[in-house]
Amino acid sequence: MVAPRLSGIFTHGLFAMFLLCPWCCSATGLETPNGINIEVQELMRIKALLNDPNGALLSWYKDDVDPCGWSLVTCSSENLVISLEGPSQNFSGTLSASIGNLTNLVTVLLQSNNISGTIPPEIGKLSSLKTLDLSNNHFCGGIPASFSHLESLQYLRLSNNSISGAFPVSALNHSQLVFLDLSYNNLSGPLPPRVFAKTYKQSTDMWGRSTERLFWYTANGKPH
Repeated sequence: MVAPRLSGIFTHGLFAMFLLCPWCCSATGLETPNGINIEVQELMRIKALLNDPNGALLSWYKDDVDPCGWSLVTCSSENLVISLEGPSQNFSGTLSASIGNLTNLVTVLLQSNNISGTIPPEIGKLSSLKTLDLSNNHFCGGIPASFSHLESLQYLRLSNNSISGAFPVSALNHSQLVFLDLSYNNLSGPLPPRVFAKTYKQSTDMWGRSTERLFWYTANGKPH
């Protein structure tokens, strides 16, 4: 009987493919063979290291099918997390390395909180990341060299922290980068007074004002 034999081969083939793809994409995003949504898992790890006095993360629940209904999270039409936006939420604690496993992220906005510790080098794995704002926190240590891998990055703001050490100049080589703010930190090393100069054009800013400015930011001082 040929048909049953072919059916068996097909079934075993599918099983082998499943074993080779533990992070398979389903209708509800990325799942392990045990049916656990990978992005739920990684976001819960981020939550575990953050103090949340305002309850901004109360909707984050480990048994949810996906995180697309959670506060501060935006998903794509494929139910993949593309944005994590939690500015001014009074968060403290540290930023988990698990953020690097949310590989579809395009936007991360965590500015104006009280997050401390070092910036996770795993952020360098986010190849689709366009906007990263960690300004006005208490991050310390150096800027990860892995930032040089953020080839889609357009907007990077790390101002008003306690970041020290040399800036990885290779991170400035990306043709997509149009805005960089490193002011009010403790950076050192062979950096020119004007680390970066490029026109940042936008029709309106967050207050509805027209903008077309040239931003020159020094390593430690005020923007010029």
